[in-house]
Amino acid sequence: MNNKLFFGIALIIAGLSSLIIPFLPQSLFKYIFNWQVMMIIVGIYLILKKGVNNVAGIWIISIGVYFYIKEFLPFEYNRIVLPILLIIIGVGFIALYFKDKNK
Repeated sequence: MNNKLFFGIALIIAGLSSLIIPFLPQSLFKYIFNWQVMMIIVGIYLILKKGVNNVAGIWIISIGVYFYIKEFLPFEYNRIVLPILLIIIGVGFIALYFKDKNK
């Protein structure tokens, strides 16, 4: 993705969010405007800029999602999220193996 396009979209989103902030309840801010969401946005930017094979973008998104779920969802994350994360990472490694094998 072109830097100009990304920053243009980012500026539009920032402007729109500043217009609707007065109309949102205060309790909603902690779910939208936090460091976990910023990590997810940075990871998405890296993936859009360099492609899906960008490992850094995937890791940044994974860490952001992990801490977001840990902080804001009411269930015990270690029993559910961690095994699911391990399964997803394992499937990713298997997919990379078959991708490399077919080359």
